[in-house]
Amino acid sequence: MTEYYWYSVVLSNWLSKEDPKFSYWIEKLLLEEYKANDQNLILALTQKINARSDGSASHRYILDLSMATDLLISHVPSQLQPVFVQLKGIPIFRDGERNPDFINEQQRWNSTLSCWSIKRALLVAHNPEVNRPDNLLMLTDAILKESSDRPASFIAVIPFSG
Repeated sequence: MTEYYWYSVVLSNWLSKEDPKFSYWIEKLLLEEYKANDQNLILALTQKINARSDGSASHRYILDLSMATDLLISHVPSQLQPVFVQLKGIPIFRDGERNPDFINEQQRWNSTLSCWSIKRALLVAHNPEVNRPDNLLMLTDAILKESSDRPASFIAVIPFSG
């Protein structure tokens, strides 16, 4: 489901619009300054979700660099569009208050979603130890549950502490 959505909707949308971040990220790629620090986590989640009978996941650099999205997730057999999932290793709260770093990340994320008219999106704030087998299973369950329990249009933030 996510592969079809990627090729039929997302990629064609990206090719038909001017990407406001294109010059920035192409420069970073050419200078080899782009570091996918969470690549192992993204690959592990993609594998976990695709190994299940109730989920489908895809990841692409264009999604990450242009649309602030690490993964496209579908809960099978849902007929709803896939969910754009962004993973952030930044806590929502710091010292009992909303974390200003997280607030800035969320604002940039919301702006990017608006730019690309993304209607189904989930920002997951996770702890640094998320990439452990037991946590990956719980995170997979949480993301698939969130994608199946949401309406046709939603933008949400969830904390994941494992």
